Amino acid sequence: MTGMEIYKRILVAVDGSESSSAAFFKSLWCGKAQRGTFGYHNHY
Repeated sequence: MTGMEIYKRILVAVDGSESSSAAFFKSLWCGKAQRGTFGYHNHY
């Protein structure tokens, strides 16, 4: 499987939120995004 196929598969899973792993990836991704942007600015 190529990287692009994996990427598309994750996108589809996150969009559909079909499985617990998809929800897990989504929460991980959102958590990273929030910490990376808002969290950083709040600290400094």
